[in-house]
Amino acid sequence: MFSNGQEEKPVEVVIKVVDGTQLSGKMVCGLSGSIAATLNNEGNFIELRGVENQVVFVSKNQIGTIEPATNAKQGLPKLKADDVKTSNWTEILDVGFQATPAEVKEAYHTLAKRYHPDMFTIDMPVEVKEYANAMLSRINLAYDYYKSSKQAA
Repeated sequence: MFSNGQEEKPVEVVIKVVDGTQLSGKMVCGLSGSIAATLNNEGNFIELRGVENQVVFVSKNQIGTIEPATNAKQGLPKLKADDVKTSNWTEILDVGFQATPAEVKEAYHTLAKRYHPDMFTIDMPVEVKEYANAMLSRINLAYDYYKSSKQAA
């Protein structure tokens, strides 16, 4: 639904796209404010507005999950960039111990791109930004730990 603003009720949502990217903003819905009705109407895109009314059109077939923002904010963990030595760097980078250096580097770059602040095209709630920054810190620490352990060997 591409609306001219006359018959709409924006609903604050967090959308998780199939590639893992999270978007948040106000999803433009009809007067009912129903997310389900908006997803079920004809058309291939939904309209999402950021804090300063930046408009992003999201393809419906790329949406993994969509939640009202109030639900999503409650579920965010308080994540801190803890010492990687207490965590398993292979779990953070999602690789096995037998992964080649090229595989580890590729996994690092994939995750760093996913959580990098520049990847979010619209303003995010503070909680989401904090989560992404904490995740990026953990990813960087895990990769640094991996590199230093390979140099010591």
